[in-house]
Amino acid sequence: MYRRQQNGKHQPVVPQTLIQDVIRENHDQNYVAHSGIKRTYSLISLSYWWRKMRETIEQYVRRCDPCQRRKEKREMIAPLGDVEEPKIPFEVTSMDITGPYPTTPRGNKYLLTFIDHLTKYFEAFPIPDHTAETCARVYSSQIVTRHGSGSTLMTDQGREFMSPFFQRACKILGVRRVRTSSYHASSNGMVERLHRSLHSGLSHYVNANHKNWDEVVSYYLM
Repeated sequence: MYRRQQNGKHQPVVPQTLIQDVIRENHDQNYVAHSGIKRTYSLISLSYWWRKMRETIEQYVRRCDPCQRRKEKREMIAPLGDVEEPKIPFEVTSMDITGPYPTTPRGNKYLLTFIDHLTKYFEAFPIPDHTAETCARVYSSQIVTRHGSGSTLMTDQGREFMSPFFQRACKILGVRRVRTSSYHASSNGMVERLHRSLHSGLSHYVNANHKNWDEVVSYYLM
């Protein structure tokens, strides 16, 4: 018995006694490697049909012991929450540290990066270390003094940003702090994407020993 499809092709109708065998051959074998529900259904539906086909395949895959042991349960991952959409410049900003780079003759080893989420305006400041004091000093003297306070600042959970000193400095400046999820760089994806472009751009300008990056970074920003 065959089922005629709209495209003119015919699918053999699988009897109840053979359904589990068909699913097993299209899910458990090494050439399909325990694929998920959607892929298993797509593969089987190319050649076979039976009533409540998707439901039967879903039950089989969910009860598959190797799948339950080895595959991560993505539905259990905690959501990251809604993204805060800015309406005016410097309402929502991000800051991060990138490095270490080769130590320059001026003693710099890291870059403190900053980006505005609305306009995508960004800056990068060479710094000798990434202590809370250094980050707070650069942020207050280079960003707040020129662009104002009262913004929402997003950072990761690095020690320099989580320290009482830095949090106290933000409170004094009237800056609201937002922390990203631990070990989840993509939750601050805008600044991470900035770092990738920054590294690619600087590679065209640095000298042979890569120790003049703190001099050429301003030209790249321009």
